[in-house]
Amino acid sequence: MPRHYFLLSFLLLFCISNAGMSQTEPEGKPNSIGVLIGHSIIPKGAKNGITTAIITPSWAIDYNYALPNGITLGWHNEIIIESFEYESTENQGIVIERSRPIASCITAGYQYKSILAYIGGGLETAKEGNYGLFRIGADYSLEMRWDMEFVMAVNWDLKVDAYDSYGISAGIAKRF
Repeated sequence: MPRHYFLLSFLLLFCISNAGMSQTEPEGKPNSIGVLIGHSIIPKGAKNGITTAIITPSWAIDYNYALPNGITLGWHNEIIIESFEYESTENQGIVIERSRPIASCITAGYQYKSILAYIGGGLETAKEGNYGLFRIGADYSLEMRWDMEFVMAVNWDLKVDAYDSYGISAGIAKRF
C-alpha cells in the first residue's frame, strides 16, 4: 500500500510544481476522444485457487475537455474483455469471479505540454456486482497529422472493498 501513496504524492507534486509554467494551448480544439487498447494487471488475481498476478486485455474510450489554464475534465471508460478471479481483500482465501467488468469514471487533471496527469472516481460494473472506483493516472501524447494524437497511458485503479489493478494502454485520439 505505501507504493500507492508514493505514486499519488509524486503525481500531485508534479501537477502543483508545474501549475505556473507556460504551456501550449489546444488552438481552439479543447475536446479530445481516444480509443486505446491495453492490458490490466491484477496483482491479487487467482488461478486454480492460487493467488497470482493476472494480466488481462482491455479496451478504453477516453474523453477529455481542456480548459485554457491547463486543467482538464474527462470521462474515462474501460472494459476488461476477459473474465477473471481475484482473492478477496476482506475475506482472505475467498476467491471472487468478475465477468468482463466495465469501469467508468470522471477525472480532473492537469495538462503540461504532452503529459496529462489525472485523478478521479467512478464505478466498476459487472454481473456479479458493482464497486466504487478511485483512479489515478497519466497520459503521454505525441501529435500527428489531422489533429490526431498517439496516446500512451498508465493508471492505477483502487476498487473499494475489492481489488487493485494497474493499466497500460496505447491508442489514437482525435482533437476537435
